[in-house]
Amino acid sequence: MSANLAFRNFESLLVLRENDKPPEDAEWDACLDAVRSHKEHLARLRVLVRTPGGGPTGPQRARLAKVLGGVKLRIAVVTEKIAVRFIVSSVALFTAGIRSFSPDELDKAYAHLDLNQAERMLAARAYEEMGPLME
Repeated sequence: MSANLAFRNFESLLVLRENDKPPEDAEWDACLDAVRSHKEHLARLRVLVRTPGGGPTGPQRARLAKVLGGVKLRIAVVTEKIAVRFIVSSVALFTAGIRSFSPDELDKAYAHLDLNQAERMLAARAYEEMGPLME
């Protein structure tokens, strides 16, 4: 069984870890359910994505746009891959708060999300606990 996407959902922070493949639809839909769980305060949700190259497909991005319904989320995507930066650009068309960062700019990604020290530690711990994903 593949695992292309794992995530942890906290009070106002969603941390995603991906591998180098697009998420399976079931994985993406579970992540969208986590976003929906913040419906009352969606604009305060911050999302940290760390990926070596995977990202949502076009249809998955369209489902994300529908879930957001025009709400501008603050999202930081940490990656080295140009293809993922293209995905970030396409998502920016419906949520202007998204930015991409290289792995050596993780502190800048945290700053973009306005994470305090405790939240930074929580995000780092969650990322490590999710471990490398299977292909």
